[in-house]
Amino acid sequence: MANTRRTDGKAVQLVAPVAVEAGEPVLINGWHGVAVRGTQAGDLVAVEVEASVHELELASGATGAEVGDIVYIHGDTEGEDVALNLTATGGVAFAKIVEVDDDNELIVLGRLLENRPDATS
Repeated sequence: MANTRRTDGKAVQLVAPVAVEAGEPVLINGWHGVAVRGTQAGDLVAVEVEASVHELELASGATGAEVGDIVYIHGDTEGEDVALNLTATGGVAFAKIVEVDDDNELIVLGRLLENRPDATS
């Protein structure tokens, strides 16, 4: 039997539509995750898609986060900045909250929910 495995599947390489910074949440061509390194628009960026935990901020004005809430990522692949909030409408399920700080701004996400082919922004 041939060895068909190409990677461990923890990250995918995608073309960044805009410049991104390492650790930034991204939504590119239906894939959501966290940028492994920063890159310029038009270059490849490794996007972590494995079930790991990240500390990220909700978008300005997003309040009332509680452990167990689903966080949604909003944005598009045409260069619009992405935002994380608790609003499902127009968003893609991104992660589940496992911890919230006292100010309800910094959240620790219980990783990125599964990327699905039908999950588009």
